[in-house]
Amino acid sequence: MDLRIKNKKTKIFFTILFILYIVLLLGVVTLRFWNPDQLLQMREALDNGTAAPNFKPFATLINQIQNITTGYALWNIAANTICFIPFGFILPLVSLQKTGVIITTLWGMLFSVIIEFLQYAFNLGLFDVDDIILNTVGVLIGYILILIFWKLRYRNKTVGR
Repeated sequence: MDLRIKNKKTKIFFTILFILYIVLLLGVVTLRFWNPDQLLQMREALDNGTAAPNFKPFATLINQIQNITTGYALWNIAANTICFIPFGFILPLVSLQKTGVIITTLWGMLFSVIIEFLQYAFNLGLFDVDDIILNTVGVLIGYILILIFWKLRYRNKTVGR
């Protein structure tokens, strides 16, 4: 199903919205715009060895699910998933080529890997493979939401629209 926006003005609007979303997401995730003190704490923890990257899939996630009653565990799972829903929702709308669920999900995963690598390379946070998993789930949820929206919007219209 081709989810791309055909109206030029609407497409420009959503493209600008997508670019702003990407810039904001990069700022929040890598530069911690929402909490600059956390960036300093993270660098300190990395320097003194109290924090380490996680390359083992589901290690952090299982620990957080076991401790879901703690605010941080719930926040981390929710934030890593919810923050990537717009990626899966908007990318298929503004893409130059028809973008299905697999391509959209792979682009979202690649973007997440880039963010995790930037955090690791520049000491801006911890590389955590589980963040990539949660981010990718968020992209997939976003794609499913736009697909549902699109089907509901055009369920009573002709195929030629």
